[in-house]
Amino acid sequence: MKKGLILIIAGAAVTVATVALVVTSVISAPSKYEGKIVKDIEFVGVKKLGISKEEIVPLRVLKGMSILKDEFTTNAQFASNPEYDPLYLNQPFTQTKVRDTIKLLFAKGNLYNVRIEAQEYGGGVRVKIFCEERPMVSQVVFKGLDKVQESDLKEKVFVKAGSPFRQDLLDRSLPEIKKKYFDSGLGNCVLSYKVEPDKSKDDGSVIVTIIVDEGEELRVAKITILGAKKIPAYELQAFMDTKEKGLLNEGMFKQEEFKTDKEKILMYYKQNGYLDADFADEQDQVSFEWGDPENKETRTRSIYLTLKIVEGERYYFDGYHLTGVTGTVGHKDKGTDITKEKIEKMYELRPQKESSPVDFAAAALGIDDDTDVICDNTLFEKDRHAISFLYASEGHVFARVTPSKKVEEREKVVNGKKVKRKYVTYDLDVYEGAEAHIEKIFIRGCKKTKEYVVRREVLMKEDVNELFDSYKVQRTRENIYNLGFFKEVNIEMRPGSTSEKLNILINVEEQPTGSISLGGGYGTSTGFSIFTDLGDKNFMGRGEAVNLRLEYGPQKISGTLSYTMPWIFNLPVSFETAVYYSLTTVTTTTLFANYTGSTDTSNYKVSTIGYYMGPTYRFWHYYSIGVIWDDSWSSYLDPTGNCPDEVFTTQELGMQEKRKLKLRFARNTLDNVFYPTRGINSSITVSFVGGTILGGNSHWIRYDPGVEMFYTPFHLPFLPKYPCVFEFRANGSFITAPLDISKVESMQDRFDDPWLKLEDRLTIGGPPGYGTSAVLRGWEPNSSPLPVSWQNGLFDTITYGSEFRVPIHPQYLWFVLFFDAGSMWTDRFWEDNMTDEEKYAIAEDKSTGAVADIRDIGNVNLLRYFRYSYGFGFKIQIPMMPLRFWFAQKALWNGQQNAPFKPIGGLTFQFSIGDIQF
Repeated sequence: MKKGLILIIAGAAVTVATVALVVTSVISAPSKYEGKIVKDIEFVGVKKLGISKEEIVPLRVLKGMSILKDEFTTNAQFASNPEYDPLYLNQPFTQTKVRDTIKLLFAKGNLYNVRIEAQEYGGGVRVKIFCEERPMVSQVVFKGLDKVQESDLKEKVFVKAGSPFRQDLLDRSLPEIKKKYFDSGLGNCVLSYKVEPDKSKDDGSVIVTIIVDEGEELRVAKITILGAKKIPAYELQAFMDTKEKGLLNEGMFKQEEFKTDKEKILMYYKQNGYLDADFADEQDQVSFEWGDPENKETRTRSIYLTLKIVEGERYYFDGYHLTGVTGTVGHKDKGTDITKEKIEKMYELRPQKESSPVDFAAAALGIDDDTDVICDNTLFEKDRHAISFLYASEGHVFARVTPSKKVEEREKVVNGKKVKRKYVTYDLDVYEGAEAHIEKIFIRGCKKTKEYVVRREVLMKEDVNELFDSYKVQRTRENIYNLGFFKEVNIEMRPGSTSEKLNILINVEEQPTGSISLGGGYGTSTGFSIFTDLGDKNFMGRGEAVNLRLEYGPQKISGTLSYTMPWIFNLPVSFETAVYYSLTTVTTTTLFANYTGSTDTSNYKVSTIGYYMGPTYRFWHYYSIGVIWDDSWSSYLDPTGNCPDEVFTTQELGMQEKRKLKLRFARNTLDNVFYPTRGINSSITVSFVGGTILGGNSHWIRYDPGVEMFYTPFHLPFLPKYPCVFEFRANGSFITAPLDISKVESMQDRFDDPWLKLEDRLTIGGPPGYGTSAVLRGWEPNSSPLPVSWQNGLFDTITYGSEFRVPIHPQYLWFVLFFDAGSMWTDRFWEDNMTDEEKYAIAEDKSTGAVADIRDIGNVNLLRYFRYSYGFGFKIQIPMMPLRFWFAQKALWNGQQNAPFKPIGGLTFQFSIGDIQF
């Protein structure tokens, strides 16, 4: 090596983990090299020979480095990188390029020392870059594991086999491992580690060994809440997820869970107006003590939790003062302009409560009407968020609502006594900000799922300067979550390339979508059955659903193979198809029931094989329209001797084909298809069966309108994230004659070969998924006290009802209060096709007002005509086998003011497994 002036450029380089790297730099006469052309670049490795010795050797390969164009030559060239401007051959030598060269080499984290020397060479500069690499990690080994799986810990370790060893990453890993043990009830575990050379290799690789002393399991022995006077301690403990060890609770302690519990306690206080509530002595909340120290067999350490609360005073709300609203945001002609008046109508927290019957009753008894409203911090935050959301829906995502609180103390007479109260007024200063446009949309977290499956559900568009819309962002999140592929979907906004642009980051966390299950089902009207279900609703990560279901039971044997493609040609058009087979035992009334009063039933079997297919198009975010073609072939088998004549007639006709074209139009604004809490799902389906165009052996038209509304009035204080839900629903089914009756009659005589088969008639009774056409819990479709004509099956149904759902555990267990109402109607056109026995039953029921023609609906006392039920139940959402338990009281309307419903019998229990409807 020629002697000359040596330029040694060094500095402290910061890696991704902000590790201080030693880089020496000596600059001798920098003006002599500045601007000269780089004639040669040589990479040199530094091999340690001892404590104070080192040998300079050529470095032909930088392990894991992809920043060089040619890694197998000494004179390597840097690859192009837009973030850095390093030294290049035949380009000027500058100090800026030297600094970027060092940054580029450190960017990968493979090196922990770099030294650059320069010397005169061929009329220019020769650059030597001395690189000292980090040792590679050959293995990460755990020792001492027993109660925690190694696979659960590996994801917590940032140092990976095959990557450079970094001390900082190893040090950052230990707290994550400790947290995992803490969440597993092993809070007193001890961690250590050692880094040793891998003797099986000669390349300087190391083995990282993490040593764990797991210690004993620690359970929560006692939870004590001190200072809770205005809100009882037991009320606060009721909604804590952290529980004392007992018969029904393991007493597991999880640090994050405990932290969330404390946040919920403070939220509950502030929701009740105690705005200054806080905890004292944060350090002494968790202690470890010996439990039962005298008993050696049960002598273990336990966790004692002590929370000290400073409640403070209760505050009352005195109103908002809104400033900063200019009225220029939005479009007045479209009704989307944001005005002060529009915002004030949105407030949920108001200074004067509305009078209720309870207040009027109190006034009548001479009790003062306390109209003061508690300053509910939860409602206050909702109002702030609603204002920001309103501006964001018009593109002003940077709008801010800055509150300031004013407190005034006043006297008030309550129940004849003077009391002092503190009243809060909030000044809300709105900064409207500028419009923001979407620049880029990024999606992270997809492993199995293809990115385009998520991207096609995004309602916003990138690179078209689209105005940001918070409603579209919210609906996008719901669309992606409703796919059922992800357990978490979060959307974040990040700054774009300019102040008026932003990027959208969609983070998803996948969940298993494939399933294979064996199980059983039970319905009180259908008996037990066993089934197997094999499928994947995200087949090969493409969002396609494939499913095979087989069921065997005393009443039904069936199999269905289905396939659904959610998008066709990158358009929001789904296509579904399936083939199916079923052998169903049908129970109906006996031939002699109307003459002898017999309660016996008759049975026959229906064998059906068929297929269906069709597309569905989604548009305008909430709307869809679909077409399904369904073609099936059925035959009647093994009728008992007391079956109605129609059964034997159909059996003699042999195989019957049913050709159905189903049209469906729907509008669905539900926030969650699995656990809806708000929104409306309305639809109407029209099924054209047979007729002169479709043909086949069945000919009729069926209309199925329906609507479901979900509303969340409040949250339980101990489940602030999971709301109680009201559901209101109304449905109908109406079977009418086919179009062009005379032409169909010329094709097929409706008396010799009935157009409407017995199994196509409508029935009523039981919960959803009970095998009936309409919901009426507590009532059985083929038994009294339903009218005989209803039991035979009719042609029109109308039902409505409501539910109040309380989440005991929002994902697995709900308690439900319900009310159902249902009715069935005949149709004189279809009556002509019924047997004499069935006509006789209808005539008898008409004479008592138990059945009426749908055309006479305006002449019927509807309240007395409907059948009712009310009661309670439980919905247990076990994967692939949901359980439903219902306790229903049947009732009739009697019109009395004090007791409008007349109960019939006692509570009826109905139970089902496998109902996928929620």
